[in-house]
Amino acid sequence: MKYLACSILFVALPGCTDKGSDPGTESETADTSSTTAPDSATTGDDSTTTTTTSATEPTSTGEPDETTGTASGSTTAPLDEACAFVIGKEFVSKKQYPCGPQPDDVPVETCPDRVRFQSADEFAYQSGDYGIGGAYTCEAGAIVAEAEGESFHGTVDAVKAELVWNDELFEVE
Repeated sequence: MKYLACSILFVALPGCTDKGSDPGTESETADTSSTTAPDSATTGDDSTTTTTTSATEPTSTGEPDETTGTASGSTTAPLDEACAFVIGKEFVSKKQYPCGPQPDDVPVETCPDRVRFQSADEFAYQSGDYGIGGAYTCEAGAIVAEAEGESFHGTVDAVKAELVWNDELFEVE
């Protein structure tokens, strides 16, 4: 009966062979990541033959995952609470700085510095009329960033909604 089932499926499944279940066989090592062809499995005994077929479709949406800040389907480990807290937020410094160069006879206008975390790995920093953006990493609330050769560092306290950025205190705007 086994050969009859294989003969019947031979027309539907080219290359039908008795490969067994040894690791490393062609059926176990074939790359199917870019195909949507149905997978097929056949079981049988002397009295009946059963065939099951299923197709696999990709499920990744490419949208950011709230726990990792990366596209769904990614294998990145989830972010800790403090690191996840900063994503999408803008922080303003408690201390005021000159907004930019002022004419000689005009009092200096002051503004807070700003740090914005656009995603789980991109940030923008603005001080007065100077702005810079780049990449950052965050682990256990400790942020290390770099942009155009400049290094930045910070720590996040999600409970207090505060960021210490290059030794200056910032709060969520």
